[in-house]
Amino acid sequence: MGGEIDITLDGDRTSNITITIQNKGIVMTQRQINQLGEPFFTTKENGTGLGMMVAFSIIKGIGGEIAVKSVQGKGTFFSISLPKYDEKSIL
Repeated sequence: MGGEIDITLDGDRTSNITITIQNKGIVMTQRQINQLGEPFFTTKENGTGLGMMVAFSIIKGIGGEIAVKSVQGKGTFFSISLPKYDEKSIL
């Protein structure tokens, strides 16, 4: 295997935190991107697709959003926007 992954974290002045993950390896087709998060969809030889489905469900369940973009020669980018934790909002 091998490869390179870049991860960045950005907390803006609004109520969101954005995590950006860039895989500089193999790109995904638009069809694959559209199927991400669906039960049993995987690009791995021995994968089940359930991990990505659970991750998407958790992120969306807490009010987050996921954007995926794949560019030939640059890699695949996942942008995950999550609401900032506010201790006052749960008390």
